Amino acid sequence: MRTKVSAFNDEIAAAIADTEQRRGVTIAPVDVFAAVDQLGASGVDLNGDGTPDLTTRYLGGIFSLDGIHPTRTGNALIANTFIDAINARFGESIPHVDVAQVAARDRLAHSRFRPAGEVPFGVIGDSEGDDLEAFFTRTFARIEDGIDDLRRRLERLF
Repeated sequence: MRTKVSAFNDEIAAAIADTEQRRGVTIAPVDVFAAVDQLGASGVDLNGDGTPDLTTRYLGGIFSLDGIHPTRTGNALIANTFIDAINARFGESIPHVDVAQVAARDRLAHSRFRPAGEVPFGVIGDSEGDDLEAFFTRTFARIEDGIDDLRRRLERLF
């Protein structure tokens, strides 16, 4: 997936360079993949105690219950990525969204299903070696095994 995203980002960068040259406009590219990847690596420490309060894991507070769409807090983090790009490219000084303030009012940033006193956990990605691809690989293997079992049962019946 990283290879595909990287190749796609290269195409986007080329299109931006071409558009800037042909139209004489300035574009501030934003790499949301890299931003989310960084959040996945470090999490977000809202209270400054050195421990991530939010992660990209399931129920980690950055993504909503479907595990795909950002929570309000996740959107605030992405907005700050856009703000950084605009400020850097156009010399602006747009202030960041106060992520801690958004998170304080975001019920999905503080899931009641997360055990108290523990770092955010997830159904997908519980450990360093466990990732989304491995999860789906195991799930599809179980489905495939079930289909083979169903075939054998049908063959015995007919």
